[in-house]
Amino acid sequence: MERKIDLNHVLFLGTYLICMADALLIGLSTFGQLYHASAISLIMRAAAAGIIFLKLLVDSDYTVSSLLYIAISGVVLLITYLRSGYNHVFYLLLFVLGIRNIDIRRVIRADMYMRIVLMLLILFCGMTGIIDNYITYRAGSSELRYSMGFNHPNTLASLVLILILEDAWLRRRKFSAIYMLLIWVIGGVVLIITLNRTAVLLIFLFPLLLFCSERDAANPVTLWKNRLVQSAFILAAVVSIMAMFLSERWGLFNLIDRLMSQRYINAANVYRKYGIPFLGQKVTLVSVKDARELGVSMAILDVSYLRMLIQAGPVVLMFMAAMYMRAAWRAIQLNDRITILILCIFVLFGLSESGANNVYMNFSLLIMAKAMYRADEYDMEYELLTRTV
Repeated sequence: MERKIDLNHVLFLGTYLICMADALLIGLSTFGQLYHASAISLIMRAAAAGIIFLKLLVDSDYTVSSLLYIAISGVVLLITYLRSGYNHVFYLLLFVLGIRNIDIRRVIRADMYMRIVLMLLILFCGMTGIIDNYITYRAGSSELRYSMGFNHPNTLASLVLILILEDAWLRRRKFSAIYMLLIWVIGGVVLIITLNRTAVLLIFLFPLLLFCSERDAANPVTLWKNRLVQSAFILAAVVSIMAMFLSERWGLFNLIDRLMSQRYINAANVYRKYGIPFLGQKVTLVSVKDARELGVSMAILDVSYLRMLIQAGPVVLMFMAAMYMRAAWRAIQLNDRITILILCIFVLFGLSESGANNVYMNFSLLIMAKAMYRADEYDMEYELLTRTV
């Protein structure tokens, strides 16, 4: 019997993998410095947009509520992207519109396999000199950090964290002591190469949280934990905004800011220059490396919540908060502890890394986008997922 091809999944996966090649090869590695890279990136994004539009036409069984949601969210995200040029909003737009009736397992599994291939390609090219391998010093010390072909040492560490979380989400309950020890070994290697703090800390923290979650698996999530998990995104966003305004004046926030390489003071400088738009604005950022080479002041927005607020605007930030709360609520209802854990890990990740706004640095955005559609579709997918582990 011939296997029926699901055109919806083919179109969505095609879009997803095209954008992934664009994001990793051009956006997150030094391949992006090659001749015509920006033109190639534009062609890839145009192709992805065309495919997702075709997927919307092919899709069926739209309800009035889903059509309204697609129309309103699509218009808001499209206007924001056109005004800001922020690629992370573009990816969010495509997958918020296209993820309806899509099996996330297949997407995340394809993501993991292609991520491994692209990362190995970038590592090989970086180590052999085909593309640049940035070697920098840790600020205030003589310790070397290696990007290994990526655009920053932190990028490599973050991508390894993503791979670990994807594998755990797909693996579900098959967590042994050796598996958790292996994660720590990988974290140690990444620390030696990149000297990254945030991603490596989360790599080391994740097995401990897995262990605690498995020990408590038989018990339902308590009410106070429910409230904390559901409000985690909003709490993180509020803390980030407070830190941006108070880090130069209040001792506690100033101490935290110094521990985080002055991310909040840097964000405050960008805020003073640009302010906060309603729906997106162009923001010119200057990395530490570019500032040194060009002799200009740096302009950095490394905190995901502040990057989204200042470049995309409060409407999109609130939309992301609503997606997170919906996904967290569904995961709590299903006692889906691994999804709860991963959502919380990415909330913490966003306090330090703007990559948390990028689907390709934060696959929980796919889970969040999916949860905004029919609850029964989300439930059936969870049942299929847990039945196959």
